[in-house]
Amino acid sequence: MTGEDRAPLLIADDDPDIRMLLARAAARAGYSVISAAAGAEALALALAHHPARRIRHVVLAGHPRPQLVPG
Repeated sequence: MTGEDRAPLLIADDDPDIRMLLARAAARAGYSVISAAAGAEALALALAHHPARRIRHVVLAGHPRPQLVPG
């Protein structure tokens, strides 16, 4: 399965350097990547793009308590 056959990978973290690092690694592994800096943005992108997997910071801006998103 190539990256073109896969649903995108959603990376959500409030640190732009972490987002960039993870996005580069995912792209090298063949994934298309979408990224978000805050919880509301991540949720909107997840609903719009139905990512195959989600990588997010456990405590993300816009979410009052730690949550992990299954996927």
